[in-house]
Amino acid sequence: MPRSIHVARIQEAVESLLSQAVDRLAADYLAAMEAAAPAEPSPMGRQVIELLLENSAYVQNQRIATCQDTGMAM
Repeated sequence: MPRSIHVARIQEAVESLLSQAVDRLAADYLAAMEAAAPAEPSPMGRQVIELLLENSAYVQNQRIATCQDTGMAM
């Protein structure tokens, strides 16, 4: 038996998921980054990890998009 799904419900779901994808990083990813920072032997590498974490917190607080590759707020 075919079901009927309203287009508006699909639109709302897609909009919500896209919003989450650009303004939140996965909790396990953030936890791994937090664990990696103190263990990182390279000062530059440690600085990059810390900047990624800082940008992630900023993006979540401001509800703006972030680049998933570089962690830069967009």
